[in-house]
Formats: sequence, structure tokens, C-alpha cells
Amino acid sequence: MLQGIIMNTNNSTIQLVYATKEVILSFIRGAKEKIFIAKPGYTEKEIIFLIELIEKNNVKCTTYIDPDESAIRFGFGESKAIKVAQEKMEILNLQTIKGIRLSIVIVDDKALIFTPAALSWEEEPTELAYPNGLIGGKDLVDKILLQFSGPDQLPPALENITIFPTTTIQQVKKTITEATLKQTLEALEKNPPVDPSTLRQVNLYRNLYKLIKMEVRGANIKNKSLDLRQFNKIFPDINQRLKSSWIVFTNEDIDNLILPKKFSYLISKIEQKLTFDAGRFGRLIKTTDKHHFEKNIERAKMAFINAMKNNIEKISVCTSIKKDRKITNTSDKKAIMSLAVLLQESKKGLIEYLSFTAIQKKDCWGKLFSDNKALYRMMKQNELNETEALNCVIEDFVDNRLKFPKTDEMIEAIDVKLAYYDVSNELLNDEEFIKVLDEYGLKVRKYDSAYEEQDKRRH
Repeated sequence: MLQGIIMNTNNSTIQLVYATKEVILSFIRGAKEKIFIAKPGYTEKEIIFLIELIEKNNVKCTTYIDPDESAIRFGFGESKAIKVAQEKMEILNLQTIKGIRLSIVIVDDKALIFTPAALSWEEEPTELAYPNGLIGGKDLVDKILLQFSGPDQLPPALENITIFPTTTIQQVKKTITEATLKQTLEALEKNPPVDPSTLRQVNLYRNLYKLIKMEVRGANIKNKSLDLRQFNKIFPDINQRLKSSWIVFTNEDIDNLILPKKFSYLISKIEQKLTFDAGRFGRLIKTTDKHHFEKNIERAKMAFINAMKNNIEKISVCTSIKKDRKITNTSDKKAIMSLAVLLQESKKGLIEYLSFTAIQKKDCWGKLFSDNKALYRMMKQNELNETEALNCVIEDFVDNRLKFPKTDEMIEAIDVKLAYYDVSNELLNDEEFIKVLDEYGLKVRKYDSAYEEQDKRRH
């Protein structure tokens, strides 16, 4: 149909046409003197076709291509075609212009202008219900070529006043064209485009909000007890009268720990500022706020850990200097209310209690010292007095057998774990959850369409 229109096109006639890929190739095939073609991209078949036609019919050719890799990714052409065109730059008189979307094909004294299909989201039309191009004769050819005449060419004078600006397409130096195409090919090789024929349109959604679960570990100091039964078994005669466990922290001890309370309060404030209380469903956070939220939580955690460590260092110095001094004033009492001192005092009390128990049954010491026979031998040979030896073995028992908690280990265990969950379809149909969203005026999803790659082997 297009061929018949071409035959009947005079110098000034312009007609709307249906331009498909095969019809366009047929149009180009009729070239006798010149071919001018400007398209966003080409298939390898089209470039080879052009080269063969030029060499066979001695036709002069000027070829324009969009060097932006997005033109290939949108499905306007193939990266293989760029490689072939680059090798035959001289024959094709290859030029690059970014942003080509209106395709122009001039064959001798006929010009075809059309819109190409972007194959990444639409199929190549075989039958058109609406014209996708127009064709004109020599007058149109001359006007088009006038605007591709070179860098010094001014825009042509307009026959009628128009609000649309015109432009002159400047030629690009060969070295620049080569460098530009090289960069394009390198970008496409690093991240190859998807074959448009394998794509299919799908509907998808993106969660604007997520449900968040936060677990604070090690920061909330709770009452902890140690099982003393393995110690009590060493003294069977008085076993029933001994304590079965040792409370590491009293309720008063925990109340006097200020830093964990401050940390808990700070975490709560960060939660309130950046998340929404969704009741029994948890808390909602805006997806774009996740990084900011995590950064604030991490900063709070590190500040808490550093404060705990600094407190330990200050206490260790303080207690080494004032270990024999009784604390009487309020400021000193507050100064030692740290995790380190509480553990130290609790451990000291446990050692004293166990030592008092052991001193009453010296006939069981052989079993008590079973893990440290060298110490037992030194005591028997009077190289070490009984009190020193007993305190040493009891402390070793408390540390290694009863696993008395250590300050640095408790601090290292401090962590905040965050887990995110998508808002499910089931939740979006829950009346109570919908009520929460309405209360805050939240829209948790954004719906859109996209294209996914299919497995060719299934077709």
C-alpha cells in the first residue's frame, strides 16, 4: 500500500500512511541515488541490509542513531546493530544525536516520517488501525535536509508564523561519534538489555509502608538467678539447709540502674516520631523512613553502650581508690549505681556465702578443689593459707562452674533487632486494620504496571 502511495506522491503532496517494518525496508530497497535515515535504534538485520544496499547499488547514505543506551533498553533497536554500524562508520556516514524519537527515512526524492514502536512495552504492529507516519515528495525532502546541513546552517525561514521552534541538526565529528558509541556498548555489555520479545506486562504494587517489629536485647536488666545445686552437692550433710539459688540483682538494684531506663525512653521516643501505632498489628513505618529510623536506633544503641562502658571505667578507678571507704553521701551512692558495681557487689556476696558454707565442712574440700589440685596441694604444704586458697577456689567455681555474668559480656549482648513485613492483602481486608489506616490517613500501597521477562522455552 505504501509503495503505491510513493509512486503517486508528487513534489508537494503529503499523505498519512501505515508504516510497518517490512514496508519500510521495501521503501529503502528502492533507493537509486541516496538514503538518509534517522532512527533511535536499528536491528542488526536493518544495518546489514543498508550496508549491502550501499555497496551493491553505490548509493550515498547518511545514518543517524541515538547513542543513549536507554534507546536500546526501550526496545528501539539492538546493541548488535551498534557494533556492526561502528565497524562500517565510513560507509554509513554514521552520526549520533541523543533523543531521537521521530524517525525519518529519505529515499532519493521521497521522505517518510513515522513513529517507531518501543518494543519493551508494545509489540511491532502488523496491522494498523491508525496511521503512524506521513510521506511527502521533494519539497518535504529539501526542507528536512536543509535542517541537517551542518553546524553553520541557520534554521530555515518559515513560510507561516508558528509557535513551534525549529532547529538545525549539527554534524558530530567522527572521533566523538566513535567515543560515544564505545561508551554505549560498554554500558550495554555491563548491563545487557532484556529482549523485548520475552517481556510481558504485569500489574504490580509497591508498599509505601511496612510493618516493623523491634526487639531490644540485653538492655533491659532483669532479675537473674544462679542455680547453686552443683555446689550444694559437694556438701551432702548440709545440702537441705543451703540456698538452692542466688539472685544476682535485687529489685532495688534494678531500680537504681538509670542508663537502661534512659535508653528505653530514647528508643520509645524514636518509635513514636517515625512509626505509627497499629495496635495489635504492631507498628507501621514509611518505607522511605527506614534508613533514617535505623540510623537513629543505631546511634542510640551505640550511645548507650559507650555510656555503659565509660561508667565501668570510672567505677573501676573509683573503687580501686575508695574500696575501703564506706559510702555515706548521696552523690557517691549514685556514682556506684552501675552495672559493673552491682555485679561486683553481688559476686562478692556470693563468694562470701559459699566460703562460709565450705569452711564448716573441711572434710569435703577434696571434692571442692577437684578442679584445682595444684592449689589444694599448695594449701596442704602451707605455701598458701586456707582463707586465700578457699577464696580463690570459690571464685574460680563461681566464674567457671556457675557462670556468673560478666559486665563486658552483658554489654556486648546489647543489640536492637529490626524486622520488616509487607502489608498483606489479608490485612488490607481487615476492618480493624483499615480503621487504623483511616485514622492516620495512610495509603500503604502504590499500584503500577511493569514488564517481566518470560522464559522463551515455554513459548
